[in-house]
Amino acid sequence: EIYAGAASLHSACTWRSEDLRRRNINFRIYRYSMTNGRVDPSSEERVLDCYWQTRKSFACPKIAPGYKFDHTVSDQLTVTMQQATEDFLGRYECIVESLDRGIIDGCLFRLKPGDGKATFLPTGTVSDTTSIIGGDTHGGQSPDDKSDVGTIIGIVVGLLTAVMVSVIVLRRRRIISRSCGERLQCSDGPDKTDAQPQNPVSRQVENDNNDVNTPFLQNENQKLHFPLHQAIRQNKLDTVMSLTPGVHDINTRDDKGRSPLGLACDQGRTDIVRYLISQNAEVNTADSEGWTPLHFASNRGYTQLVELLIARKAELNVRNETGHTPLYLAIDNRHEETVTALLRHGADVNIGGNDGITPLMTVSEDGDVNLVTTLLERGADVTVKNNKGRTALRYASLFGREQVVTILLGHGARVDDSTEEGFTALYCACQNGHTQTARMLIVHGAEVDAAMADGATPLYIASQFGHNDTVETLITLGASVDARRNTGHTPLIIASDYGHLPVVTTLLQHGASVNVQSNNGMTPLHLACREGHKAVSELLMEKGADVNTQDNRGNTPLHHASENGHIEVVTCLLQHNAEVDVKNKEERTALHKASEGGHKAVCELLIQKGASINAQDKWGDTPLHVARKRDHTKVVACLLQHKADVGVKDNNKTTALHMASKDGLKDVCELLIEEGASINAQDEWGNTPLHYASDANHTEVVTCLLQHEADVNVTNKEELTPLHFASGNAVCELLIQKGASINAQDKWGNTPLHDASGDNHTEVVTCLLHHKADVNAKNFSGQTPLFLASYNGHTDTMTILKQHGAHL
Repeated sequence: EIYAGAASLHSACTWRSEDLRRRNINFRIYRYSMTNGRVDPSSEERVLDCYWQTRKSFACPKIAPGYKFDHTVSDQLTVTMQQATEDFLGRYECIVESLDRGIIDGCLFRLKPGDGKATFLPTGTVSDTTSIIGGDTHGGQSPDDKSDVGTIIGIVVGLLTAVMVSVIVLRRRRIISRSCGERLQCSDGPDKTDAQPQNPVSRQVENDNNDVNTPFLQNENQKLHFPLHQAIRQNKLDTVMSLTPGVHDINTRDDKGRSPLGLACDQGRTDIVRYLISQNAEVNTADSEGWTPLHFASNRGYTQLVELLIARKAELNVRNETGHTPLYLAIDNRHEETVTALLRHGADVNIGGNDGITPLMTVSEDGDVNLVTTLLERGADVTVKNNKGRTALRYASLFGREQVVTILLGHGARVDDSTEEGFTALYCACQNGHTQTARMLIVHGAEVDAAMADGATPLYIASQFGHNDTVETLITLGASVDARRNTGHTPLIIASDYGHLPVVTTLLQHGASVNVQSNNGMTPLHLACREGHKAVSELLMEKGADVNTQDNRGNTPLHHASENGHIEVVTCLLQHNAEVDVKNKEERTALHKASEGGHKAVCELLIQKGASINAQDKWGDTPLHVARKRDHTKVVACLLQHKADVGVKDNNKTTALHMASKDGLKDVCELLIEEGASINAQDEWGNTPLHYASDANHTEVVTCLLQHEADVNVTNKEELTPLHFASGNAVCELLIQKGASINAQDKWGNTPLHDASGDNHTEVVTCLLHHKADVNAKNFSGQTPLFLASYNGHTDTMTILKQHGAHL
């Protein structure tokens, strides 16, 4: 309670000695001002902040100016704060940190000297702006001070006179929050007020008072509002007993929906579980994820707790959110004693999770012979499938659990059961190279060539993953060595693709066709050469592979090896008389492929072996053209060194120099010019290399071409000069400096200024005007540069032109 004195205001808080031995206590007082008869939350001022750290010390790190503070410690601690004032609107906040987390938070009060008792606001939150003037306030009453079981925490807020301190002790049960989110109250009786609690720990963090409140932040991650759960976490049976019954609902749930019994089972608190059960705690209450106490106990392997729960009629086959039963969890964690207990009481062995995976599938995958046997003895169904069509036999086979496979087959597992995709137990065993498991399945009737939906057989998958022992076993037991997938691939093709030399050797020894072609026309040699598997390529050629077979695109093994730069394989192919100038359907040779890929060493080797250096493809491109396109300067140099013709034109009459200029490849341009490339060569549209370089704004290339006497005023078929093409200021300057005609007109009468204005090249426009271009020149349609800029909405260009006297 709070009392008013004559001239000054005092507040005090008292704690008894038994509280001081076991608790951390934080006490604060805040002051507020009023605005229009309402509390102003923004005016909050902390005038007192003190704390007691268990059995250690007392400190008061915060006292506002103008206030006095004192404290005494004997058999109790009394904290006193005094200020001489005519009026005081405040809030006291007390945090008692202990196992049960008692809290009083947010109680607002108003004191006036001479009024007697303080008045309490009808709301407990500072943010509420309810009027506190007139009849809306009411006096506080002292709480009941009757004795209670357990420790008593005394919290008193009072106003002292100069001679006397009034001390009121609150029973501990009054400061314990009864459940998550329950509002705390400032006083008993008819004048209670609900207080919306602000989290004290959160407030401390927000105010950056970590040093002040260290004792209160140490357990920040523990739930303030669930003292019963906290007691269970700390294994404090006496505290649990003091909190139940009467103070806390024995079935109250925490923020995860977990009951005290569920938490106790999860943490293996046997004595607490016994006590809670004796107090009739609900044994089948599920948390937010569907876990019951029996789930928790089974998951942890607490067999004694499982027995206790079952004795209290805990539901054996209840499923959690993922569909798992207590038995599944016990099995998944290999708690055999717990599994035995659950089975003894009749747990259903065939209930799977939401994914359809049953306990038998789980233990079969792990190869747990004892649990597999136990489950089968209890009636586990060996034929059931999960949501993906997989059986326990499939799981055991996939991981090579031979003993389990034997047991399952002995209990009626169907050896050729498959998923929708066609996965059988045999296919899975072969995929992972479990040879003995595969043999066992075949002996028990598995079809050795049973194919997947895509046509892949067990031999195919074993060949793909390089399991040579499995391959040999399958062939010995009758597998077809040339069985094809839907793509036409055989085991030999896929083994060659992956470079599995032992498997390739085995397949060839057993008569696999060496020149078989897939649906795209590729042979084992094509794939081995493409991937650079030299040893496999050599073996295939030794066994009669045709080195010049062409696939559906006309590529030979030499094309593939050259394209990917596998020089050792290229060497091997040439040693086996591969034809060097075979053309594919694009009329490209191996040298085209090597040049395009930038593989200089391969190019050197092919040229040495007589490759045609100027061979043209269906577009007229030579190896020099394609090397230029990819900026392979070293390859260009190599080709030029071997006298590649720099003047060869493609189907559009484009030379290598045209292409290099267009792409801004200065170094390549230099090489080509040095080897005699025609600098003013015109393509099908009459464009020279200088046209292309100017259009693309390649300043360095333009400089290079001009240094080698490129014609600056040459026109194409539309009578456009390089200056018409210029798209940048630097190029424009270079061309003009070399004598470009600034007012040259094309076939429509447009000057460079017309084109630059119409394209909004403001830098070029500025450059041309600086060099006295005719700002009002008209084309053959009577249009000026300003007209074209206006027509296309280029306001920036229009402004520049107008500044230089342009008109429409």
